[in-house]
Amino acid sequence: MIGENDNFHKTYARAHFYLYALACYNYCIDLSWQVVWLFYVVNDFLPIEDEGYYEKLLEECKYQELRFQLTLLKKFKHRKFKDDFIYGNPTTQQIRETYNHLKHRGMFHFKGLGKQRPHLMGSVNGQSFKTLTKREIDINEWKYKLVEFDISFFRYFDHLVNVLMPKEFPNAPCPTKTYA
Repeated sequence: MIGENDNFHKTYARAHFYLYALACYNYCIDLSWQVVWLFYVVNDFLPIEDEGYYEKLLEECKYQELRFQLTLLKKFKHRKFKDDFIYGNPTTQQIRETYNHLKHRGMFHFKGLGKQRPHLMGSVNGQSFKTLTKREIDINEWKYKLVEFDISFFRYFDHLVNVLMPKEFPNAPCPTKTYA
């Protein structure tokens, strides 16, 4: 993946993997909401039969709407569990905020990949002019945050599966549908 085995090229590769991990973890969070949405709010096999209906249902799945539906269904423990993971976990908050920054602001400056200049080179009448700078990311610091998040997400999603999946599911017969 890299042409030279030096610090610059390794940092570039790590920056690439960091961006990919940041995006994938956020996709996982969003998809976990869809699991709960389809289980509690929809609770129907029709989305499997009708892809258009499935797509329409998922367009309605927003976090606040999911919270509202869980409240209506009196699934308070489940709502609290999701809120604790999303809002009560500082690492999850940082992952979400950083991903949203990337999504809305474009890119980061990775420590070790060139210099970021806060002012234009030179000045006019002793006045230097600021430039727009990117948020700086230190991949070595983020490595530990991503590992921590990975562990917490695994626990969170494992709990979701254990709560939602019927205990007899692995041994249950597969339902068959006959068509006329």
